[in-house]
Amino acid sequence: MRLKLLIFAVGVIFFTIIILNLTFVADITMDPSIPTSFSNCSSDWYITGYFTPVESDYFSDFQEITFGDETMQFKSDFLSVVKTEGWGKTISGEYVGWYDDSFHISDMPLDSHGEPLLVQYVAVDSEMIKQKTYLIIPSLPSPWNEMIFQSSDVGPSITGKHIDVYVGEGKQAEQETFRITSTENDVCIED
Repeated sequence: MRLKLLIFAVGVIFFTIIILNLTFVADITMDPSIPTSFSNCSSDWYITGYFTPVESDYFSDFQEITFGDETMQFKSDFLSVVKTEGWGKTISGEYVGWYDDSFHISDMPLDSHGEPLLVQYVAVDSEMIKQKTYLIIPSLPSPWNEMIFQSSDVGPSITGKHIDVYVGEGKQAEQETFRITSTENDVCIED
């Protein structure tokens, strides 16, 4: 009985994420400033995903970090993941970020332009795709293959034909990073 309830709960969570993503796709495509034509396509793109870890999902000892005059404590395994992913949601609800070789604190995760990081955003090599360009990746699994993304982020390991898709917060988002990571993808940018 417990197994059936667990399977049901996981199914409800996964279904909810898909519905929220499809709702988001419907909302963004209704925005008249978003292009609807993406015929400038190329192939052989490497797609990865990144997410915002949530500190309550981690279990190690605490480590002190100083921000200006304030010292705070965070779980060290959480901070390790933040160094890879860029931002993490703390137990207190704030976000800690890693860039410029140091930790930073914010009310929300931010992209490379200092704007709130949204699920529609991707990190790109700006030599390949200009920042603030809209694009689609039709070869990704659903619902990602139906989303219109915007290149609003960068990363030190994002070079060449590599796009890193922001997929949200928490362990379910982390699982999505594994699901979308793939090679030989098609990418189409706005006309």
